[in-house]
Amino acid sequence: MPGKERHYFDRLNERALSEADVHAYHRLFPRPPGAMIGEWTPRYMHDVWTPAQLARAAPDARILVLLRDPWARFRSGLRHECRVLGRQLRRDRGGYLKAMIVGDAFRRSLYARQLQRLFAQFDRSQVLVLQYERCCRDQVGELRRTYDFLGLDREVLPASIGDAVIPAPTRTGDDDLWSSARAEIAEDAVEVGRLVPEIDLDLWPSVASAPIEPGLEST
Repeated sequence: MPGKERHYFDRLNERALSEADVHAYHRLFPRPPGAMIGEWTPRYMHDVWTPAQLARAAPDARILVLLRDPWARFRSGLRHECRVLGRQLRRDRGGYLKAMIVGDAFRRSLYARQLQRLFAQFDRSQVLVLQYERCCRDQVGELRRTYDFLGLDREVLPASIGDAVIPAPTRTGDDDLWSSARAEIAEDAVEVGRLVPEIDLDLWPSVASAPIEPGLEST
Protein backbone atom coordinates (compact mmCIF):
# COMPACT_ATOMS: atom_id res chain seq x y z
CA MET A 1 0.00 0.00 0.00
CA PRO A 2 1.27 3.51 -0.83
CA GLY A 3 0.73 4.74 2.73
CA LYS A 4 -2.28 3.95 4.88
CA GLU A 5 -4.42 7.03 4.20
CA ARG A 6 -4.23 8.83 0.86
CA HIS A 7 -7.21 11.19 1.31
CA TYR A 8 -7.18 11.67 -2.45
CA PHE A 9 -10.86 12.59 -2.77
CA ASP A 10 -10.97 15.02 0.17
CA ARG A 11 -10.25 18.02 -2.08
CA LEU A 12 -12.56 16.95 -4.92
CA ASN A 13 -15.77 18.16 -3.33
CA GLU A 14 -16.68 21.04 -5.65
CA ARG A 15 -16.30 19.59 -9.13
CA ALA A 16 -16.72 16.43 -11.14
CA LEU A 17 -13.80 14.06 -11.42
CA SER A 18 -11.79 14.71 -14.59
CA GLU A 19 -9.85 12.22 -16.68
CA ALA A 20 -6.66 13.80 -15.32
CA ASP A 21 -7.91 13.16 -11.77
CA VAL A 22 -8.62 9.52 -12.60
CA HIS A 23 -5.17 8.99 -14.13
CA ALA A 24 -3.51 10.73 -11.19
CA TYR A 25 -5.32 8.40 -8.80
CA HIS A 26 -4.27 5.34 -10.78
CA ARG A 27 -0.64 6.47 -10.68
CA LEU A 28 -0.72 6.18 -6.89
CA PHE A 29 -0.94 2.39 -7.20
CA PRO A 30 1.90 1.00 -9.33
CA ARG A 31 2.07 -2.79 -9.11
CA PRO A 32 3.49 -5.71 -11.07
CA PRO A 33 1.09 -7.80 -13.18
CA GLY A 34 -1.06 -10.10 -11.09
CA ALA A 35 -0.48 -8.19 -7.86
CA MET A 36 -3.09 -6.37 -5.78
CA ILE A 37 -2.76 -2.99 -4.11
CA GLY A 38 -5.07 -0.54 -2.41
CA GLU A 39 -5.46 2.15 0.23
CA TRP A 40 -7.26 2.59 3.53
CA THR A 41 -8.84 6.01 4.16
CA PRO A 42 -11.68 6.00 6.74
CA ARG A 43 -12.91 9.45 5.70
CA TYR A 44 -14.12 8.09 2.35
CA MET A 45 -17.13 6.57 4.15
CA HIS A 46 -18.14 9.90 5.64
CA ASP A 47 -17.76 12.43 2.83
CA VAL A 48 -20.93 12.43 0.74
CA TRP A 49 -19.15 13.01 -2.60
CA THR A 50 -16.51 10.28 -2.30
CA PRO A 51 -18.43 7.07 -3.16
CA ALA A 52 -19.48 8.50 -6.54
CA GLN A 53 -15.97 9.82 -7.22
CA LEU A 54 -14.45 6.48 -6.26
CA ALA A 55 -16.90 4.60 -8.46
CA ARG A 56 -15.74 6.69 -11.42
CA ALA A 57 -12.03 6.35 -10.62
CA ALA A 58 -12.10 2.64 -9.73
CA PRO A 59 -15.41 1.07 -10.82
CA ASP A 60 -14.12 -2.51 -10.44
CA ALA A 61 -12.60 -2.00 -7.00
CA ARG A 62 -13.40 -4.24 -4.09
CA ILE A 63 -14.38 -2.20 -1.05
CA LEU A 64 -13.55 -3.16 2.52
CA VAL A 65 -15.59 -1.49 5.25
CA LEU A 66 -14.61 -1.95 8.89
CA LEU A 67 -17.21 -0.88 11.48
CA ARG A 68 -16.70 -0.67 15.22
CA ASP A 69 -19.18 -0.02 18.01
CA PRO A 70 -20.52 3.37 16.84
CA TRP A 71 -20.65 4.84 20.33
CA ALA A 72 -17.02 3.77 20.88
CA ARG A 73 -16.18 5.40 17.53
CA PHE A 74 -17.91 8.61 18.58
CA ARG A 75 -16.06 8.86 21.90
CA SER A 76 -12.72 7.89 20.36
CA GLY A 77 -13.06 10.32 17.46
CA LEU A 78 -14.04 13.13 19.80
CA ARG A 79 -11.04 12.52 22.08
CA HIS A 80 -8.67 12.32 19.11
CA GLU A 81 -9.79 15.56 17.51
CA CYS A 82 -9.84 17.46 20.81
CA ARG A 83 -6.31 16.25 21.54
CA VAL A 84 -5.05 17.27 18.09
CA LEU A 85 -6.72 20.69 18.25
CA GLY A 86 -6.18 21.24 21.96
CA ARG A 87 -4.44 24.62 21.68
CA GLN A 88 -7.03 26.03 19.29
CA LEU A 89 -9.86 24.88 21.56
CA ARG A 90 -8.47 27.06 24.35
CA ARG A 91 -8.74 30.20 22.24
CA ASP A 92 -11.67 32.61 21.94
CA ARG A 93 -13.72 30.52 19.49
CA GLY A 94 -12.90 27.24 21.18
CA GLY A 95 -16.53 26.56 22.08
CA TYR A 96 -17.63 26.94 18.47
CA LEU A 97 -14.82 24.70 17.23
CA LYS A 98 -15.61 22.08 19.88
CA ALA A 99 -19.26 22.06 18.77
CA MET A 100 -18.15 21.42 15.17
CA ILE A 101 -15.90 18.56 16.33
CA VAL A 102 -18.74 16.97 18.31
CA GLY A 103 -21.07 17.23 15.30
CA ASP A 104 -18.50 15.70 12.95
CA ALA A 105 -17.73 12.83 15.34
CA PHE A 106 -21.46 12.18 15.78
CA ARG A 107 -22.23 12.09 12.05
CA ARG A 108 -19.31 9.74 11.41
CA SER A 109 -20.81 7.35 13.94
CA LEU A 110 -24.12 7.07 12.06
CA TYR A 111 -23.20 4.26 9.68
CA ALA A 112 -26.48 3.45 7.95
CA ARG A 113 -26.63 6.42 5.57
CA GLN A 114 -22.94 6.05 4.79
CA LEU A 115 -23.49 2.42 3.80
CA GLN A 116 -26.52 3.35 1.71
CA ARG A 117 -24.47 5.86 -0.28
CA LEU A 118 -21.77 3.25 -0.85
CA PHE A 119 -24.26 0.56 -1.91
CA ALA A 120 -25.84 3.03 -4.36
CA GLN A 121 -22.51 3.30 -6.22
CA PHE A 122 -21.10 -0.23 -5.98
CA ASP A 123 -22.70 -3.62 -6.44
CA ARG A 124 -23.19 -5.30 -3.07
CA SER A 125 -20.90 -8.13 -4.20
CA GLN A 126 -18.04 -5.59 -4.37
CA VAL A 127 -18.35 -4.59 -0.72
CA LEU A 128 -17.28 -6.60 2.31
CA VAL A 129 -18.44 -5.19 5.65
CA LEU A 130 -16.31 -6.34 8.56
CA GLN A 131 -17.02 -5.82 12.26
CA TYR A 132 -14.04 -4.71 14.34
CA GLU A 133 -15.08 -6.62 17.44
CA ARG A 134 -15.50 -9.85 15.47
CA CYS A 135 -12.09 -9.36 13.88
CA CYS A 136 -10.60 -9.03 17.36
CA ARG A 137 -12.25 -12.25 18.54
CA ASP A 138 -11.52 -14.34 15.43
CA GLN A 139 -8.52 -12.87 13.68
CA VAL A 140 -7.76 -15.89 11.50
CA GLY A 141 -11.37 -16.53 10.49
CA GLU A 142 -12.11 -12.93 9.55
CA LEU A 143 -8.79 -12.54 7.73
CA ARG A 144 -9.54 -15.64 5.67
CA ARG A 145 -13.00 -14.27 4.94
CA THR A 146 -11.32 -11.07 3.71
CA TYR A 147 -8.82 -13.03 1.60
CA ASP A 148 -11.66 -15.00 0.01
CA PHE A 149 -13.41 -11.75 -0.88
CA LEU A 150 -10.24 -10.32 -2.43
CA GLY A 151 -9.32 -13.55 -4.24
CA LEU A 152 -6.11 -14.09 -2.25
CA ASP A 153 -4.60 -17.28 -0.86
CA ARG A 154 -6.44 -17.81 2.43
CA GLU A 155 -3.67 -20.02 3.82
CA VAL A 156 -0.93 -17.34 3.67
CA LEU A 157 -1.35 -15.73 7.09
CA PRO A 158 0.90 -13.07 8.66
CA ALA A 159 3.12 -14.23 11.50
CA SER A 160 1.59 -11.48 13.67
CA ILE A 161 -1.80 -13.21 13.76
CA GLY A 162 -2.33 -14.38 17.32
CA ASP A 163 -4.85 -14.93 20.07
CA ALA A 164 -8.12 -13.07 20.38
CA VAL A 165 -7.95 -9.46 21.56
CA ILE A 166 -11.01 -8.16 23.40
CA PRO A 167 -11.44 -4.38 23.07
CA ALA A 168 -11.65 -2.44 26.32
CA PRO A 169 -15.15 -1.29 27.26
CA THR A 170 -16.07 2.22 26.19
CA ARG A 171 -16.65 4.85 28.84
CA THR A 172 -20.18 6.11 28.32
CA GLY A 173 -19.67 9.63 29.66
CA ASP A 174 -22.39 11.74 31.23
CA ASP A 175 -25.65 9.91 30.48
CA ASP A 176 -27.76 13.07 30.83
CA LEU A 177 -25.50 15.01 28.47
CA TRP A 178 -25.21 12.31 25.81
CA SER A 179 -28.53 10.44 26.11
CA SER A 180 -30.01 11.92 22.90
CA ALA A 181 -26.84 11.20 20.93
CA ARG A 182 -26.65 7.62 22.21
CA ALA A 183 -30.32 7.03 21.44
CA GLU A 184 -29.93 8.24 17.85
CA ILE A 185 -26.76 6.19 17.38
CA ALA A 186 -28.58 3.13 18.74
CA GLU A 187 -31.48 3.69 16.33
CA ASP A 188 -29.01 3.99 13.44
CA ALA A 189 -27.30 0.76 14.53
CA VAL A 190 -30.62 -1.08 14.17
CA GLU A 191 -30.78 0.10 10.55
CA VAL A 192 -27.17 -1.03 10.03
CA GLY A 193 -28.24 -4.48 11.20
CA ARG A 194 -30.97 -4.49 8.55
CA LEU A 195 -28.59 -3.37 5.79
CA VAL A 196 -25.84 -5.82 6.79
CA PRO A 197 -27.41 -8.82 8.58
CA GLU A 198 -23.99 -10.31 9.39
CA ILE A 199 -23.34 -7.44 11.82
CA ASP A 200 -23.82 -8.77 15.36
CA LEU A 201 -25.36 -5.96 17.41
CA ASP A 202 -24.65 -7.93 20.59
CA LEU A 203 -20.97 -7.11 20.02
CA TRP A 204 -21.80 -3.41 20.40
CA PRO A 205 -22.84 -3.37 24.09
CA SER A 206 -22.66 0.40 24.47
CA VAL A 207 -25.34 0.69 21.77
CA ALA A 208 -27.45 -2.09 23.25
CA SER A 209 -27.42 -0.32 26.64
CA ALA A 210 -28.17 3.13 25.23
CA PRO A 211 -31.16 5.01 26.66
CA ILE A 212 -33.90 4.87 24.02
CA GLU A 213 -36.13 7.90 23.78
CA PRO A 214 -39.89 7.60 23.09
CA GLY A 215 -40.61 6.87 19.44
CA LEU A 216 -37.23 5.29 18.70
CA GLU A 217 -37.04 1.64 17.79
CA SER A 218 -34.52 -0.71 19.35
CA THR A 219 -33.78 -4.43 19.50
